[in-house]
Amino acid sequence: MALHALRTVSELIVERVEPADSRDRRRVIASSPELQERERTKLAACTAALVDGLRERGIAEDTARLVAHVSVAVFEAAFTRWLGVDGTAGITRCFDDAVDEIATQFAHDHVARTRETR
Repeated sequence: MALHALRTVSELIVERVEPADSRDRRRVIASSPELQERERTKLAACTAALVDGLRERGIAEDTARLVAHVSVAVFEAAFTRWLGVDGTAGITRCFDDAVDEIATQFAHDHVARTRETR
């Protein structure tokens, strides 16, 4: 649910931005602690909105927070990758790849931990 929403938002964002402009924006933000804090505040607001939306759909608070944080991290990774390939790969592909990678890593870690406890 949250990943689907952020995937859709990603697609809408990239329709309105140029990769070069976004890379320039990121460089400016990286050069300023104040702007970095503002960016973190925006991401926290996005995460909080996702938590609220998930809670409204009956998801438990702890689970909603976990899903929201992971979803926003996937969004950030996908957008960063999209910028890194000059927008040529498409945001949807970058988003889906990020989701696949995190799912694979979580599954691998879960299997490894399960084997350790046997």
